[in-house]
Amino acid sequence: MDVMVTHPLSPTAEPYSPLPLLELVDDVLCLCQGDTIVWINESGAEQLGSSGRNLTGTTFSHLLHPDHRHHLSNGPEGLSDDPAGVPMILARPDGGTMAVLMRVLPLGGGLYGVMLRDLTGRMPAWDTLVRAVTRLEERARDLSRQASFDALTGLPNRALFMDRLGQAVHQAERNGQMVGLMFIDLDGFKLVNDTLGHDMGDLLLEETGRRLSACIRSGDTVARLGGDEFTVLMPNLGTYQNAPAVAGRILDILTKPFDLAGREAFVSGSIGITVFPDDASDAMTMLKNADAAMYRAKDHGKANFQFFTSDMNAAVEERLAIKTGLSQALERNEMTLAFQPKLDLALGTFTGVEALLRWNAAELGRVSPAKFIPVMEESGLMGRVGEWAIDAACRQYREWLDQGKATPRIAINLSVRQLRAPGFVALVQAALDRAALPACALEFEITEGMVTRDSDTAVAILRQLVDMGITLSMDDFGTGTSSLSVIRRFPVDSVKIDQSFIADIAGDQGSLEIVRAIISMGHALGRRIIAEGVETNEQVEILRRLGCDEIQGYVLAPPVPASELAVLLARPASL
Repeated sequence: MDVMVTHPLSPTAEPYSPLPLLELVDDVLCLCQGDTIVWINESGAEQLGSSGRNLTGTTFSHLLHPDHRHHLSNGPEGLSDDPAGVPMILARPDGGTMAVLMRVLPLGGGLYGVMLRDLTGRMPAWDTLVRAVTRLEERARDLSRQASFDALTGLPNRALFMDRLGQAVHQAERNGQMVGLMFIDLDGFKLVNDTLGHDMGDLLLEETGRRLSACIRSGDTVARLGGDEFTVLMPNLGTYQNAPAVAGRILDILTKPFDLAGREAFVSGSIGITVFPDDASDAMTMLKNADAAMYRAKDHGKANFQFFTSDMNAAVEERLAIKTGLSQALERNEMTLAFQPKLDLALGTFTGVEALLRWNAAELGRVSPAKFIPVMEESGLMGRVGEWAIDAACRQYREWLDQGKATPRIAINLSVRQLRAPGFVALVQAALDRAALPACALEFEITEGMVTRDSDTAVAILRQLVDMGITLSMDDFGTGTSSLSVIRRFPVDSVKIDQSFIADIAGDQGSLEIVRAIISMGHALGRRIIAEGVETNEQVEILRRLGCDEIQGYVLAPPVPASELAVLLARPASL
């Protein structure tokens, strides 16, 4: 029905229907004058289960749940002038209910410019607007999402990202953790936008968001700050070395071609990395530092990442150089084995030698095992290098045999990658066969950590090695979390006490008692005990009193080349 309305400044009135305006607002249910429904939205009528024609002209109160009718008993005074309105419950004809908000329209104005008046320009009654709560809640959620998420990519926007970054910094400050932040800018995006058009640029940004999300760790956040700028928040970084791993994946995936509606495009990424608390103490400074590091990446030729801190940059660059050099180390014959003897304390005789990897790189010089072995593990090269080490140890053992020299058993460190590699047992047997050696020539040193994970499989493989005649030793004992069960369950012949306990044995009663307990428990379980990292005669005497079976360390000799070992073993040990 038409309602008579007039502009407050107009002396005349003319018929006007609010329908064209209000039907565009789908959460508006109806308009009332007093308690009479003068207009109802068709979608609102459907929600009530009746047609709008039947409800227009009826009282609104008869739709209300009995517990809510008191709101209308005192006219407009029973309703709040809160713009949100008074929450009420409607009783639907089908027995269900519907939540709504009812508000009084202000005198002299009207929502959407609609004023309900009579021909004299006076309000004959109070006017109300009823809105469906469910639609309002949906709209509120939509508005909230628009305020927090990027409309194009669906990623968190700058506001939400800064909020999460601030929370991460606050949490890390309390827990003593590290937070990582990456600032990513797309190299070549402007060219794509200018040549293929903004629509294609939007497709590229959407795909970039998906690719970045596939590279991050669980708990990390990817956000779009605007344009072609993205960020990655790593709230629990752990160690700064985790950041290059994620950055490397991002750089790799961004260089792959983008299919933009059948047209191919190429971009890359320049990444700046900053770390809390080393580089900054608050969220805004972190973002500024990451942005500065990103520009440094662009200055270095783009398609790379740079840390804000120069010391970290140097460490990362060194790590990259090590990784690059390792990939060619075997082909260039840069890898060698050094050997360190082990001595029986009771008999004063050498019982074996441990083969240790050494790398003399053409470009880097001698690289410490503490630096290159972790990189080998991370880059997946340990399997290939480990296979070479087993083969090289077998060849060396054969050479000593052929020369008629005293040849104690050679111990080789195993990595978790080697132990889990398919066909590892067959690989070891093949190396023994090539050198025509018995299995008793080899000893493998394993660690607690590598066998306690997936222990059933590890036990099965280790038993196959023992059945062949290979000796097993538990290395770095005492640093794990399940030492006793490991000694009991795994088929190891000896246990090597970690050198961190041996270093303090002469001056720290706690370390002395730990070593004493390990020796006692190991002997009770029928294992020989070896102390590694022994450096002084005082340590030797304490270990002898405690009943330790064997020692290894600089007190005997440092790791030496094979050519020097024969001379070392030929002379009696003097301690």
